[in-house]
Amino acid sequence: MIEHQEFDRRTGPASNGQDDTIFRYCNFGDLSINGSGFDGGLIDCVLRKIDWYWGLFSSTAFLRTRFDNCTFRGSSFMGCRLLECHFSGCDFLLDNLGGACSFEDCAFVECTFDRCQFILDNPIGRPVFAKTRWYSCTQTQCVGLDGLF
Repeated sequence: MIEHQEFDRRTGPASNGQDDTIFRYCNFGDLSINGSGFDGGLIDCVLRKIDWYWGLFSSTAFLRTRFDNCTFRGSSFMGCRLLECHFSGCDFLLDNLGGACSFEDCAFVECTFDRCQFILDNPIGRPVFAKTRWYSCTQTQCVGLDGLF
């Protein structure tokens, strides 16, 4: 477990080989990450201005984690659990091949979304949300979440 660490442009992201690491009380800011997978956990962490291209999140646990002004491009969230997370000003966009972010078999519990954008239409035609469950979540001024919760 890694606790109370700062990861930014100066330090770089957590080193490779941390795919299943649990991060607690860590801050991640101003990072650009390409094609990296992560199947560990983020507990009480803050991510600010993260640009994550082709992120692969498999069974990742996000607990009380805050995402501020983050951009995810063509990222895949499979079997993830997001509990009491807050997303503010985040964008879930297409990758350069037209692939959308995808959320399959995920559970969002008591998460809040404020001014976020989810691109649903994509040339590949793959659904963005499949078998994803929403429990007591809220959204304000978001695009792409209408009718989901």
